[in-house]
Amino acid sequence: MREIKFRVFNTKEKKMITHFKGARIDYALQYWETHQHVSEPMQFTGKKDKNGNEIFEGDILRVKEHPDFPVFGGVGFVFWDNEEQSYFYGVNDGWSDLLCTPEEKQLEVIGNIYENPELLEETKK
Repeated sequence: MREIKFRVFNTKEKKMITHFKGARIDYALQYWETHQHVSEPMQFTGKKDKNGNEIFEGDILRVKEHPDFPVFGGVGFVFWDNEEQSYFYGVNDGWSDLLCTPEEKQLEVIGNIYENPELLEETKK
């Protein structure tokens, strides 16, 4: 079972609020409720990248192509799909199930969609 953790990006102040876990999750939800108009919550996916960094919704990943698995290589971002009930990452106009990605060493967190949106723009050129 994965650990439940959140982090929140304050869009007004343009800064990431620390990670919330355990008893602090209530604080994260309270913060989000009172700052909904200026905050974006991001949940921990339960996976880590090749450097041991936790992967959250909204993170931008560099994905190495795997020869035995149809993973899209390139740069993409992590999102939750309600219909599929799983985390996915979108790369090169495609998507792949993050939780079914066979090896974490394929993934590297290089930023997030709030603080580093230009990383996604570079892939469209």
